[in-house]
Amino acid sequence: MKKNTDKRIHTTQKPMAAVVAFALASMAGAAYAQEAPSDPNKLQTVLVTANKRVEKLESVPMAISVLSEAEIQRTNIREIEDVVALTPSLTLNSGTTAANNAIFMRGIGTVSIGIGVESDVSVIIDDIPIAVQFQAFRDLADVARIEVLKGPQSTLFGKSAVAGAINIVTKPISGPLVYRGSVYTTNDHEWRVGASVGGMVSDTFGMRIAANKSEMPGNFTNLTTGEKVNDSSGKTIMAKFSWRPTKDFDIDLMPHYNDQVNSRGVTALNGFVLNTGSAAAGNLVSKPADVATAYLNGNPLLPASVTLAGIDPHDPNNRNVRRDFPTGINSKTQGTGLKLAYNLPNDATVMSITSYEHYTANDYRDQDFVDVPTIARPGSTALTVGNNQFGTYDIKSKTEEIRFVSPDAGNFRYVAGLWWAKNTIDRHFIRGFCVAPAVCSATSNSSPTNYYTDIYNINKAVFGQATWEFAPTYTLVAGLRRNAEESGYNYIR
Repeated sequence: MKKNTDKRIHTTQKPMAAVVAFALASMAGAAYAQEAPSDPNKLQTVLVTANKRVEKLESVPMAISVLSEAEIQRTNIREIEDVVALTPSLTLNSGTTAANNAIFMRGIGTVSIGIGVESDVSVIIDDIPIAVQFQAFRDLADVARIEVLKGPQSTLFGKSAVAGAINIVTKPISGPLVYRGSVYTTNDHEWRVGASVGGMVSDTFGMRIAANKSEMPGNFTNLTTGEKVNDSSGKTIMAKFSWRPTKDFDIDLMPHYNDQVNSRGVTALNGFVLNTGSAAAGNLVSKPADVATAYLNGNPLLPASVTLAGIDPHDPNNRNVRRDFPTGINSKTQGTGLKLAYNLPNDATVMSITSYEHYTANDYRDQDFVDVPTIARPGSTALTVGNNQFGTYDIKSKTEEIRFVSPDAGNFRYVAGLWWAKNTIDRHFIRGFCVAPAVCSATSNSSPTNYYTDIYNINKAVFGQATWEFAPTYTLVAGLRRNAEESGYNYIR
């Protein structure tokens, strides 16, 4: 194996969010939410934390969509993809596996398979941002509300929120201990079960533990194995432990665990390109080729009558495939958050939010889309090897935020803080087949590659944002963020 080793370190220091951001908006139409009030004669109060403080939705001068707990249950939101489907400003660019997916906000996003590339839409869960966006493609459990913050949010949430942010808030600890259980099933065999217990154990200690397991069967049938593919399933455990040693000091510990299996990324054949006979997923040509005389990839050793046995590739509704290698990603996430909050005598709050998360995954894909060998070994014309790819991810994330929140009273409010984060990503990836004496290159039939890479980035920032309600229906918002980043990588091929 040829080895190319490259080491680089890059440091940048730049102001974020265009240095100063101003927003002048009429409070009557600044923000909205699709909420169904419980009392038809009284509007329901919706609280959000878009500005890193608890505020009424109508008091926040920005475009926000809020999905309440009731709407989450009613519309069966179980994954981030469901949030995208219900929010017009969000779109999803689906990749070959969930690891290559990308969320777009108002048409702005980043599509890249580079492991160190940050997204343009940040996903935050309980004040803790997810390091790499594709880690968000997992089960959502015990969620109280989801806030979709439209437009640049870099002042408060950093450079990965230049297009917007999705702020997910889980259910709080309140009242006496309550036990709940739920079961959800559909006539196409999707199911989800969940259980939770939460409440105050004593005057100073509370807890909440929620467990969730779900499965959505695939909508494609693999004729080779008889199994359903393009499915997803997950197991999630989330907990909160809250302790108030004094009336002004709160300590919250928030461990979590997720085990996810996602085989989405399988494509069904529904057309042939006439000049080569190649299968074209998602593209029905006007003059389809005859399956009896066509060849996969134009190779006479791969007649379509064999590679597509039992499949009608001219049917735009075809949901049958043939695969001898799986496609998808299996992942595990475990971590914890620690939040300390101290209320000062003037009702201001000083907070420390610390987090650690470890994400591991195995991704894999059938690159030739058939269940027969498509590659010949060196010195032979017989096809004996399939074209597959697979790899591993190992991501570790640490964050620390010191936040100062001014009192809620008065027409002038502000939030300021310090931010530090470190991410390390290890990646091993293998694609295709190539052995000596053949010359391995990206132009070979299977585009073979085998590499190891690890990257790191350290992000430091100081930020602040002030809000001044200088008239009954007008608000002025000004914010500033100064960001410094160091990044580097090693690459061996």
